[in-house]
Amino acid sequence: MGSRIVFAAMTGHLGGTGVMLNEGEPWDADDPVVRDNLRLFTDRPPHVRTSRPAEAGSAEPWGPPLDDAPGVEQATAAPGERRTLTAPAATRRGA
Repeated sequence: MGSRIVFAAMTGHLGGTGVMLNEGEPWDADDPVVRDNLRLFTDRPPHVRTSRPAEAGSAEPWGPPLDDAPGVEQATAAPGERRTLTAPAATRRGA
């Protein structure tokens, strides 16, 4: 095996070869399948697990920091913050 690793950039069968690619799967960069299909491989894995968000402005594949992600709601009240609940209209008395 060569010393350089590349990662499959897609999932699917390579027509006529019987080879199945799975996105993110590591491959030896010197493998004939890789050499004959360079456009289907990348030097960086498409998915990287981490327990912390990427730095602001980072081009990393796991995206923007969680604080900047749209549609993320804070699950609990901050210290000193008061939260109130209102019942949906269908469950209020007299509705």
